[in-house]
Amino acid sequence: MIIFSEKSLEYLKLKEAKHLVDQPALIVDLTNRLDPEEVLKEGFIYASLSRGVLSR
Repeated sequence: MIIFSEKSLEYLKLKEAKHLVDQPALIVDLTNRLDPEEVLKEGFIYASLSRGVLSR
């Protein structure tokens, strides 16, 4: 899943989205607006240009 604009964040619910994708799933946050800890808590791998790749 790629987050490329703030508009795409309006409807994003991580708990619901994780049931729509195969696991482990990667979220690429090009906006740097998502909280990496929240993304990791929901079971996703988090990546952004400035923060790199984070996983548990």
